[in-house]
Amino acid sequence: MAAVPIFYYDVRLVIEWVIFLVTAVLELVAFVHCLFQRKDAFAVVGSIPKWGWLLILGGSLFVTVVIGASTVGILSFLALTATAFYLLDVRIGLRDVSGGSGRWR
Repeated sequence: MAAVPIFYYDVRLVIEWVIFLVTAVLELVAFVHCLFQRKDAFAVVGSIPKWGWLLILGGSLFVTVVIGASTVGILSFLALTATAFYLLDVRIGLRDVSGGSGRWR
């Protein structure tokens, strides 16, 4: 470790904090979005029910923020994967069902 520059640990810490903050914000946005959606829209999309998504997204947020799992750990990866699936697939389906109206397009 003598060849490692002194600032290596500082740079690593900053990168991990940025990853943590981006992940936490994405999970919070997904959770709040799910919270304000109509319950019946989830059945039309053919997805998990609203309460199921709230549990998954809330668990993801819990893992990231409360437990403070490592930014490269398997739990963090699973939490981010569930959040990304909701935002990239389910949210778009919900938007199509509602006709694209509303603040959360």
